[in-house]
Amino acid sequence: MATILVGIGLAFGLSASLFEWAIHIAATPEAAYALAFPPLLLVAARAVPPTAPDRTAGLIWIAGALVVEVLSFAVDLERFGRLSIPMGIIGFLRFTGAASLAPAALAFFVVPIPKAVVGAFGLELVWQAFAEALLGTPSVPFELGPWDSGLRLVAMFAGLGWYSDARTGGSWQGALRRGAQLAMLGLPVQLAAVIAAVGLANAGAPGLARQLLVHGIWLIATVVTVASLELGRRQEEVVADV
Repeated sequence: MATILVGIGLAFGLSASLFEWAIHIAATPEAAYALAFPPLLLVAARAVPPTAPDRTAGLIWIAGALVVEVLSFAVDLERFGRLSIPMGIIGFLRFTGAASLAPAALAFFVVPIPKAVVGAFGLELVWQAFAEALLGTPSVPFELGPWDSGLRLVAMFAGLGWYSDARTGGSWQGALRRGAQLAMLGLPVQLAAVIAAVGLANAGAPGLARQLLVHGIWLIATVVTVASLELGRRQEEVVADV
């Protein structure tokens, strides 16, 4: 009964942040990559045996989430309230013992990387200059925006690396290390996507090029990475059984 009451109270308490998060993703298609992580969190949590409930730690996380939400909305910085969502999820999972910290911490990747970060270094200009030097300038206007810098993919691959370790019962330290390793794929993959997009724009398909950069690249990268991780895990299980 306590679990149900805490869950209902948490959902109600974080409703403002959840609504703001949903509005943000609906208004910013490039941030939709974060939608890949709720199901990955569920898979990782179910793949690892439940732990003993830590109600004290869970309530501390939940209390912290509610404080962050209230303060964020009180000072008109609602976007910072998004952090209350993963904090609340971690708190609930620790309160119930449904997941250890490693898989539970995947909840942080549910929050999209801030726009102020993705365009902070102007990397999209470097990628476009390289692609156009290689393939030529498109005959139709085609420009990259801040979300095309590749930092979005860095965050996404970091989350996928974290998932790969947490999925097999690793510690949060191991998940952090694996996440840092896989994050290094973000910029090279973004450069490859920009080259492909410029090629499509040169071929007279700027709309398709834009969709590749907005949705196609993160969908392809997520499916390929998760499939590769699962295949590798199953091969290891087969070798272990032999």
